[in-house]
Amino acid sequence: MPSSFNMYQAGYTLVPNQLLERYGQLKLTAQEFVLITYLLNNANPDQGSFDFQKVTPQLGWTMDQLFEVINSLSNKNYLSIDLVQGPDGKQSDYYSLKPLFDQLSKTSKVATAQPEDTRATSDTHHQAQIRQLMADFEQEFGRGLSGMEIEMLNQWIRQDRYDLALIRIALREAVIHNAINIKYIDTILLNWQKENIQTANEAERAIQARRQRQSGTSGRLSPVQKPRQDYPEIPLPGFD
Repeated sequence: MPSSFNMYQAGYTLVPNQLLERYGQLKLTAQEFVLITYLLNNANPDQGSFDFQKVTPQLGWTMDQLFEVINSLSNKNYLSIDLVQGPDGKQSDYYSLKPLFDQLSKTSKVATAQPEDTRATSDTHHQAQIRQLMADFEQEFGRGLSGMEIEMLNQWIRQDRYDLALIRIALREAVIHNAINIKYIDTILLNWQKENIQTANEAERAIQARRQRQSGTSGRLSPVQKPRQDYPEIPLPGFD
């Protein structure tokens, strides 16, 4: 009996009833639900952050598993990740479950079946596209993605809002130039953003135009000139 009393004294976590009741409807995985519960119990309400080095041993996960679950919740629009400047001037990630509870609040009353079904179909299709994109990256990289790489992909999709087809073209260009790494692909996307290239069609046209310009000058190299091969070229318009 004393041990049970001490357990209650240690505190407990409140989980909203709606979250339990709609667990299946929200299509949460067991790991996602565990992390949501952990955030409810451990996230600092003032800064919404937690110590990754502390979380992984407590949950028995690797760092890559933790980032994968965070990425999945973010893609489902149940978790938001923003940069917040603290009192010391340093920026840190802010993890908030507000999007999840906003969705619970909006659908607390029974809605008509058709809009809900349409939204669910659209969300499912988008998630399938993201999973396929991650699979494409893993195939070209020849390995599973690291936690940092998954976080970068999530930033492109959720924060930078790059079109998935545009990201796939950047991956293709990295493969063509034999520079298959996440930083190189990020550089391609960043420079396309500077050139206001937002769609896959715009990127394809810019790449084609650049290749045409290069082919027009490739035949005029002197015998002593050699093409630069030290570094792969980034396919950017306006940087010939």
